[in-house]
Amino acid sequence: FTRAQQQKLAQRRYQQLFEEHKVIHVLQSSLNDADMKLLRSLVTKTKNLSVQLRICENFSKNISPTICVMPVAEQKKQRRPQRKGRKQKKKADNATNRLTANSRTLKAMRSALDGIPIVSPDWIYRLSKAGKVSAPDSEECIQTLPTKTDGVESMTTCGITSTAAKLQWAKEQQAADEDTNAQEIIAPLRNCSVLLIASFAKEKRSDMHTLITEAGGDVINTASAAVSKLNALSGEESSQRIVLLCDDSASTVPSGIAKAVEQATAKGHGGDIMVVHSAWVFDCITCSAMLDAKLFAPKSKKGKHLWEMCQK
Repeated sequence: FTRAQQQKLAQRRYQQLFEEHKVIHVLQSSLNDADMKLLRSLVTKTKNLSVQLRICENFSKNISPTICVMPVAEQKKQRRPQRKGRKQKKKADNATNRLTANSRTLKAMRSALDGIPIVSPDWIYRLSKAGKVSAPDSEECIQTLPTKTDGVESMTTCGITSTAAKLQWAKEQQAADEDTNAQEIIAPLRNCSVLLIASFAKEKRSDMHTLITEAGGDVINTASAAVSKLNALSGEESSQRIVLLCDDSASTVPSGIAKAVEQATAKGHGGDIMVVHSAWVFDCITCSAMLDAKLFAPKSKKGKHLWEMCQK
């Protein structure tokens, strides 16, 4: 899709989400006190309206957010002075000034994967003035999350908008009786089996499991299971990838993993194995695509050694 096509499809999805619900569940992420106060006031004002707002604290089995509200990153000032007499383009019309979230929270990444709109606090202020609930305008929609890896920022293609557009396209194809699997289209980690190596904190490990699964991947729960998958790699061409996810620690690589990777690469299966830093998962979700492992070398010595074996 072109950027314009993505935006049209995404806006169509957002509009339909609001039309399908009489109660709009609002997920907030990192809002300041003033914005939260206005949001709570808006919830109270809409209690007697045909479409109501309610605040939800997180994703749950019973309630799925309809929209996520969070602050945007400050736009960098243009270094080149504006020419006299030349009209300045609106921020929303300038692709280089697309709205970017100010942070990459778990709530934001799950919202992006779910294809719901992520908007700036401007949406709250507009609704407060209007006195009624409506879908966000394109100028209020955040289009991408920030990246934190060198070389990835230039690859970011409005991942939030891209995911929503793909979901809407799949929905419309299915409505036209087309055989379309939405999961195959939008899941950035599809066909990936992921083992978390090293000492991830309990909460971070749980969050990683959630994101990997919701992004279409499978979590390998034990090192022995990963070794079995590595040993089972065959010479046949496959879209399946075994991903070894490392953190910043220098802890020991699980028993048998290094040997299994060495044997697999010696047989020419290095292309089926990805050894990456944990930032890879977050950036794949941000870009709505599975990114190349070469940009995500682990920082630990043993992790980087595995990465180097798979890069040959």
